[in-house]
Amino acid sequence: MRPSDATLNGAIDYYRALPLGGLRLLDKPPDVASLAVGGTADIVDVELYKTTSEIFPAPSRALIIEGAGHWPHREQPALVLGEIAGFTAAL
Repeated sequence: MRPSDATLNGAIDYYRALPLGGLRLLDKPPDVASLAVGGTADIVDVELYKTTSEIFPAPSRALIIEGAGHWPHREQPALVLGEIAGFTAAL
């Protein structure tokens, strides 16, 4: 297997492992604060990140990174890591 094949398989296998029909884990979300991180250039609509942050208790919030794609922590690590550190420090 070529290294690029292993990388692709690793990325796709995560989704292959999900049960068909979705997960029931979020029928009742855990009662913990959440920082939902997303980018405006992601294939996922930013509204999903906003909604996700709203189903968790305060001080949950969404961090939307302008121009970032699916991996905002890789695209703008200083910004995202700073926000994560601040969020967790305030808990």
